[in-house]
Amino acid sequence: MRRLLFVGGSPEPGGLQIHTADVMQAIAALGHCVAMVSPERDHFAKITPRDKIPFSRIRHLSVGRFHKRPLLNAPMRAFALASALIRHKGYDVVFCRGRFAETPGMDMLLARAFGRTVYTIEHSPSAAEWPFLMSKRRYGRVMGRCLRRVITVSAEIAEIAAREFQISADKLCICRNWVDPGFHPVSEDRRRLARQRLGLPQDSTVIGYLGRLSADKRVDVLIEAFRQHLARQEQSSSVLMIAGEGSSRAALQEQARLAGIDHQVRFVGWQTDPRDVLELLDLFVLPSLVEGFPLALMEAMSSGLACLAHPMSSTGELIESGRNGILVDMSGPELLADELTKLQDAGRSHWMAMGQAAAGTIGQCFSRDIRLHAVLGALDIALDVADVPPPYNRAMEYQAGKAKPRGKPLSSSTEGMVGDAGIEPATPPV
Repeated sequence: MRRLLFVGGSPEPGGLQIHTADVMQAIAALGHCVAMVSPERDHFAKITPRDKIPFSRIRHLSVGRFHKRPLLNAPMRAFALASALIRHKGYDVVFCRGRFAETPGMDMLLARAFGRTVYTIEHSPSAAEWPFLMSKRRYGRVMGRCLRRVITVSAEIAEIAAREFQISADKLCICRNWVDPGFHPVSEDRRRLARQRLGLPQDSTVIGYLGRLSADKRVDVLIEAFRQHLARQEQSSSVLMIAGEGSSRAALQEQARLAGIDHQVRFVGWQTDPRDVLELLDLFVLPSLVEGFPLALMEAMSSGLACLAHPMSSTGELIESGRNGILVDMSGPELLADELTKLQDAGRSHWMAMGQAAAGTIGQCFSRDIRLHAVLGALDIALDVADVPPPYNRAMEYQAGKAKPRGKPLSSSTEGMVGDAGIEPATPPV
């Protein structure tokens, strides 16, 4: 029986939590001991079995705090991590962070000093500005000495690790993301009922985005492209639906108002189950320029939607442009507006054929059984002849301080949005 302590998380919910939760619950279902320690709010509450995977919040493990005041926070951070390791005696450590090489070197050194086997799961390319005093190559040497394995969700991240940090190939393992098997192409009857429930015209073209509303997601570019798309048509029933929460929401709403298109741009807030949004859409757009291996795009493809994304390593693996989606330069809004207009003119049958091809790609190449099996193997979890355990719960709540995010669930199947949850101390399962 293995014992694994997952350390990390990110300030806002997203693919990192979904991926980490599925890995943890699968390991727990196989009879191993799993625990989670994070400096962030408990985004795992609804997507992991809490009786099997205890969660502890330790604010001193915040990477943001460490980067702002490294000399002041280093001793408190070391003490906090040491306390967690002592409390979880015999647990090997899995650092899971938002960006590659975000884990401070001293964390890895401390975990190894306690005699633990150490892994990292890296979800996005490294930050543009290197935050540490040591060089990338020296940091890479620390990783090489401390880590049993560096697991990356895309080939791009692995290439960065090898090229810039000199991580040896025997340490690297590429384990791409996967989609929950509950995502399927939406039937026309279900789409019709979903639009009726929300009061959307049945003949409208509904373009959507689902995810964090932060500057790096570049939803402002999507809104401007949508405005240009509308301006090219004398009459248009197109609707842009933006589902999510984040620091940019107010600015994005103001952008739509000033552009005079706020009546055709709907901000529906965070939805615990993305299927309640995806079933309404005709087209899905991911406007960001940098992604690890984008889960929202994969879920939209699996739902049978024609999807548009910026060409990059990960989206190039997912989309064969023109067949199962569109890759278009999204550094500015003009080219995206052009593609939206072309797709509008091509008609619904064209979108549906593209969406069916997208769903086939996900089903054949990015199934949960294949991809999760690879991660468990990289973490040295022996499956033998056992099947990969079934998924837990995909519906994830949003927590962002005491104020509740604006918006409401799109259907009775969603659980709504919550404010700040209490901190839940935890002890490892026996």
